[in-house]
Amino acid sequence: MQFDAPLSDGTYSAFIVDAEEVENDVLSIDVTITSGAHRGELFTVRATGLTRRDPVHLMGQPCDLVVTDGAPRIVL
Repeated sequence: MQFDAPLSDGTYSAFIVDAEEVENDVLSIDVTITSGAHRGELFTVRATGLTRRDPVHLMGQPCDLVVTDGAPRIVL
């Protein structure tokens, strides 16, 4: 599978700005990069498997945005 990712593969320190459940078991999470060349850029990631958490409790949390083969994932 190929993705058009705005970020190169790697690990980026980030901060969760907003999160909301958009479908059953799917969250839309806005993160901003906190260091490096992309510092301050905002990205929206769709995540599954986090719906056991209240999306409001995710806001303000630091995380890593990990991009592998163009596919992003959030690591809390």
